Amino acid sequence: MMVFIDPGHGGTDPGATGTTGLREADVNWDVALKVRQYLQRYGLETGLTRERDESPSQSQRRDRAAAARCLVSIHCNSYNEPSVQGLETYAWPGRHDSIALAWILQESLLVTTARKDRGVKVRNLTVLGGDPPSALVELAFISNPDEEKLLREQWYREKAALGIVYAIKGFISIARKK
Repeated sequence: MMVFIDPGHGGTDPGATGTTGLREADVNWDVALKVRQYLQRYGLETGLTRERDESPSQSQRRDRAAAARCLVSIHCNSYNEPSVQGLETYAWPGRHDSIALAWILQESLLVTTARKDRGVKVRNLTVLGGDPPSALVELAFISNPDEEKLLREQWYREKAALGIVYAIKGFISIARKK
């Protein structure tokens, strides 16, 4: 079974934009490609919910990943108060496997990125509904000038990608034991 990575936004929907013009869709794409490359090195079959700078709907993204082992959607957060910072992860309510994936992602990303812990939250986000187990990560606040600087840095994107990869590998390992 395949692991699906969702580089959030893209195409006509660039997502949030930082004060220096950094586009969320570009960060998400770059991190997703890094995650895919690492997972393939580990011998895991991977798929992306978009193959270029396009904007499939949330339900199209979810449907593309329907038969996957898990789906991780990659995003950057934004808020109207520029001092807000940190990392958070979302899961679909009532899906214990998705909530477990979200917790594993959150903990792994906290270790690799050293960002403020904003916790795991459960929300009805369309991309997370249905199958497979899925979670959405918010890597940092692109609206925070300091975190936008981090999101521009390749070393930070690399650490974020590794955090996601370690979490996916851990989740798959746990799921195999059940």
